[in-house]
Amino acid sequence: MIAIFGHSSHSSPCCHDHALTRKPRMKSAITICLVPEAARGPFVFHEGLSASCQNAADAGFDAVEIFPPSAHEFPTKELKTLLEQTSLNLAAVGTGAGWLKRRLSLTDTDSDKRREAVQFISEIIDVADE
Repeated sequence: MIAIFGHSSHSSPCCHDHALTRKPRMKSAITICLVPEAARGPFVFHEGLSASCQNAADAGFDAVEIFPPSAHEFPTKELKTLLEQTSLNLAAVGTGAGWLKRRLSLTDTDSDKRREAVQFISEIIDVADE
Protein backbone atom coordinates (compact mmCIF):
# COMPACT_ATOMS: atom_id res chain seq x y z
CA MET A 1 0.00 0.00 0.00
CA ILE A 2 1.36 3.44 -0.94
CA ALA A 3 0.32 6.61 0.88
CA ILE A 4 0.34 9.85 -1.08
CA PHE A 5 -0.71 13.13 0.54
CA GLY A 6 -2.33 11.26 3.41
CA HIS A 7 -4.43 8.90 1.29
CA SER A 8 -3.58 5.26 0.77
CA SER A 9 -3.69 3.60 -2.61
CA HIS A 10 -6.86 1.86 -1.38
CA SER A 11 -8.73 5.08 -0.65
CA SER A 12 -10.44 7.33 -3.12
CA PRO A 13 -9.80 11.05 -2.58
CA CYS A 14 -12.55 13.49 -3.43
CA CYS A 15 -12.52 14.39 -7.10
CA HIS A 16 -12.63 18.09 -6.18
CA ASP A 17 -9.43 17.93 -4.16
CA HIS A 18 -6.87 18.39 -6.94
CA ALA A 19 -3.96 18.60 -4.48
CA LEU A 20 -4.58 14.97 -3.59
CA THR A 21 -4.59 13.73 -7.17
CA ARG A 22 -1.63 15.72 -8.46
CA LYS A 23 1.74 13.99 -8.31
CA PRO A 24 4.49 15.96 -6.59
CA ARG A 25 7.36 17.03 -8.82
CA MET A 26 10.88 16.79 -7.51
CA LYS A 27 13.03 19.82 -8.31
CA SER A 28 16.31 19.27 -10.11
CA ALA A 29 19.65 21.01 -9.68
CA ILE A 30 23.15 20.65 -11.04
CA THR A 31 26.47 21.91 -9.73
CA ILE A 32 28.40 24.72 -11.36
CA CYS A 33 32.03 24.33 -10.38
CA LEU A 34 34.15 27.49 -10.15
CA VAL A 35 37.13 25.60 -8.69
CA PRO A 36 39.49 24.50 -11.48
CA GLU A 37 40.91 21.63 -9.39
CA ALA A 38 37.44 20.06 -9.17
CA ALA A 39 36.09 20.87 -12.60
CA ARG A 40 35.97 17.33 -13.93
CA GLY A 41 33.71 15.90 -11.24
CA PRO A 42 30.51 14.05 -12.16
CA PHE A 43 27.28 15.93 -12.83
CA VAL A 44 29.06 19.27 -12.97
CA PHE A 45 29.12 22.20 -15.37
CA HIS A 46 32.50 23.91 -15.44
CA GLU A 47 32.42 26.22 -18.47
CA GLY A 48 32.30 29.42 -16.43
CA LEU A 49 29.33 30.89 -14.61
CA SER A 50 27.46 32.48 -17.52
CA ALA A 51 27.73 29.55 -19.94
CA SER A 52 27.03 27.05 -17.17
CA CYS A 53 23.85 28.84 -16.04
CA GLN A 54 22.62 28.94 -19.62
CA ASN A 55 23.49 25.26 -20.14
CA ALA A 56 21.67 24.31 -16.92
CA ALA A 57 18.58 26.24 -17.99
CA ASP A 58 18.69 24.80 -21.52
CA ALA A 59 18.96 21.28 -20.06
CA GLY A 60 15.79 21.87 -18.03
CA PHE A 61 17.23 22.11 -14.52
CA ASP A 62 15.27 24.08 -11.93
CA ALA A 63 18.27 25.26 -9.94
CA VAL A 64 22.03 25.26 -9.58
CA GLU A 65 24.49 24.64 -6.79
CA ILE A 66 27.51 26.92 -6.92
CA PHE A 67 30.87 25.45 -5.90
CA PRO A 68 33.10 28.53 -5.35
CA PRO A 69 36.80 28.56 -4.43
CA SER A 70 36.07 30.88 -1.46
CA ALA A 71 33.62 33.49 -0.25
CA HIS A 72 35.91 36.20 -1.59
CA GLU A 73 35.66 34.71 -5.07
CA PHE A 74 31.88 34.24 -5.01
CA PRO A 75 30.32 36.21 -7.91
CA THR A 76 27.22 37.45 -6.04
CA LYS A 77 26.07 40.21 -8.40
CA GLU A 78 26.79 38.26 -11.58
CA LEU A 79 25.02 35.20 -10.20
CA LYS A 80 21.89 37.16 -9.23
CA THR A 81 21.68 38.58 -12.75
CA LEU A 82 22.22 35.19 -14.41
CA LEU A 83 19.66 33.44 -12.21
CA GLU A 84 17.10 36.08 -13.09
CA GLN A 85 17.89 35.88 -16.83
CA THR A 86 17.70 32.08 -16.92
CA SER A 87 14.81 31.63 -14.43
CA LEU A 88 17.00 29.32 -12.36
CA ASN A 89 17.00 29.16 -8.56
CA LEU A 90 19.97 28.78 -6.26
CA ALA A 91 19.72 25.37 -4.59
CA ALA A 92 22.93 25.43 -2.57
CA VAL A 93 26.43 26.80 -2.24
CA GLY A 94 29.11 24.18 -1.68
CA THR A 95 31.89 24.55 0.87
CA GLY A 96 34.06 21.63 -0.24
CA ALA A 97 36.71 23.92 -1.70
CA GLY A 98 37.88 24.52 1.86
CA TRP A 99 39.00 20.91 1.94
CA LEU A 100 40.09 20.70 -1.67
CA LYS A 101 42.24 23.84 -1.73
CA ARG A 102 43.30 24.26 1.92
CA ARG A 103 42.62 20.88 3.57
CA LEU A 104 40.25 22.49 6.07
CA SER A 105 38.10 20.10 8.07
CA LEU A 106 35.69 20.53 10.95
CA THR A 107 37.10 17.32 12.43
CA ASP A 108 40.81 18.17 12.14
CA THR A 109 42.84 17.32 15.25
CA ASP A 110 44.41 20.80 15.04
CA SER A 111 42.10 23.32 16.71
CA ASP A 112 43.45 26.16 14.55
CA LYS A 113 42.50 24.23 11.39
CA ARG A 114 39.02 23.60 12.81
CA ARG A 115 38.63 27.34 13.48
CA GLU A 116 39.76 28.08 9.91
CA ALA A 117 37.22 25.57 8.61
CA VAL A 118 34.43 27.18 10.62
CA GLN A 119 35.47 30.61 9.34
CA PHE A 120 35.62 29.38 5.73
CA ILE A 121 32.15 27.84 5.95
CA SER A 122 30.71 30.86 7.81
CA GLU A 123 32.01 33.21 5.12
CA ILE A 124 30.43 31.06 2.39
CA ILE A 125 27.12 31.06 4.28
CA ASP A 126 27.26 34.85 4.67
CA VAL A 127 27.98 35.52 1.00
CA ALA A 128 25.33 33.00 -0.10
CA ASP A 129 22.78 34.90 1.99
CA GLU A 130 23.39 38.16 0.09
